[in-house]
Amino acid sequence: MKKTLSILILMTMLAACGCNAKPDSSAASSVPTTEEAAPSGEELAQPTAEPDKAPATVDTAEPEKPAEPTAEAPAGTAETSADGFVLTGPGGDIVKPEEMTRVTASDEQDYIANGINSGNWEQVEVSGFTYLAEPGGQYRRVSLGEEICGLTLMDCGCVFSAEREVQPGKNSAQSWFSSAWADFDGTVELTGALEPVHETNDIAQEGEFLFTPDEAPQLPVMDYTFTGETGVTAPPEGTYPVIVVRGADVTDVVHGKVTLTGISMSAVVNGSSVVRASVAEFAEDQ
Repeated sequence: MKKTLSILILMTMLAACGCNAKPDSSAASSVPTTEEAAPSGEELAQPTAEPDKAPATVDTAEPEKPAEPTAEAPAGTAETSADGFVLTGPGGDIVKPEEMTRVTASDEQDYIANGINSGNWEQVEVSGFTYLAEPGGQYRRVSLGEEICGLTLMDCGCVFSAEREVQPGKNSAQSWFSSAWADFDGTVELTGALEPVHETNDIAQEGEFLFTPDEAPQLPVMDYTFTGETGVTAPPEGTYPVIVVRGADVTDVVHGKVTLTGISMSAVVNGSSVVRASVAEFAEDQ
């Protein structure tokens, strides 16, 4: 499920918080080993290449049809590289080379010869799993088809971005996890207030609604905070990101019971986080 609004929101918030922007694909030299396999959901934070030395993008996903390679990619079966480098997710899991759908390499020849290591990449995209938490819990890897909080994960992806400048406290591989998104199948019933958005802003468009539940909803959590002491953690229990909904037939602030469907989430580490959904039913308090 692709959402133009989420793209605009994330790009705007990323610019505001100083996060990296998506690289210009026309500036990168592509080394196709298979057909391109970019994530199909929300656009996520991407690092910008230096104008005089654009990184090369090397796709690693399986193609629908065989493609004639111009360079041989690594086999992608080892969990660690020659220099012992391991890319880990906020769930403490190892991200294996065969799970990477796209690698933006800063040293193309080294990547092709040796696979990903501690100094030859700029960005890694993965699909097929993401990182979610139950309310009050810690993040774990959740794969397509798995159920969490009564919802089934139908589409997802995440991005890891290399940091070449030393930052105090950021000495863990977890610091490279940068953003993620997820789409779910299923419905959830919540009670709270709907507030119409009368003017498009950084969070929502005119005609949409901000939904404020009476209590922290029992929905999957995707709102990442990174510190050098704790790594990537979920927010405290009782808090929840902004929920933006569409499809309600109200013109003023109202309170009642809402059934949400088409639920999606996107988040940037130490940045923006938003939940989006459609209103399947709404019963205003009498």
